[in-house]
Formats: sequence, C-alpha cells, structure tokens
Amino acid sequence: MNVLPFSPHAVRVPIWGLGCAGGAAGLARAADYCRAFPNAKRL
Repeated sequence: MNVLPFSPHAVRVPIWGLGCAGGAAGLARAADYCRAFPNAKRL
C-alpha cells in the first residue's frame, strides 16, 4: 500500500500468520467493516 496510490484514509488489515483461520478471520473482519460503513468504498 505504500507504493500504490491509495487514499491516506485506506485501512489495511493484516491477517498474515493466522494460517487457514486467516481466511475466516479476514471474511469476518470484512463483514464487520461492511456493516459498520455501508456506504464506504471497498477493494
């Protein structure tokens, strides 16, 4: 994200090191974010 021209307001959620559980944790975190900010842009 430091090299690409993302907004300074972009949120980075590191989930490395969680193994297979990282996928579930990442999806849960994404769902929480989408519910909290329904009009926000997502990538």
